[in-house]
Amino acid sequence: MITRRDLSFEQQACQAIHAARLSARDFPFREEPHLCLCTVKNEARLQLELEKLRSQGIEISEWREPDRNNELTAIATGPIPGDQRRLFRNFQLLRVEEVVAV
Repeated sequence: MITRRDLSFEQQACQAIHAARLSARDFPFREEPHLCLCTVKNEARLQLELEKLRSQGIEISEWREPDRNNELTAIATGPIPGDQRRLFRNFQLLRVEEVVAV
């Protein structure tokens, strides 16, 4: 899951859960999936990463928050095979220091 750092921690968590729920519906898992929560700077960067990942054949569920004028707030992928995991190595995991600082 990838969400935006320009949202409060509470919103990051909530938006990521929305996206994960959609992903579970859109791309049923045969096994228990590994989950990571990553962040990007803002909506523009999230949209850019969404397009990059889709261009590489990654299945994505996107969450657009109705209470925020349908802004793109989080995305979640379907299952990622081992060879495609390299596409995610540059994403930043949600960091505790950012949460404590809020």
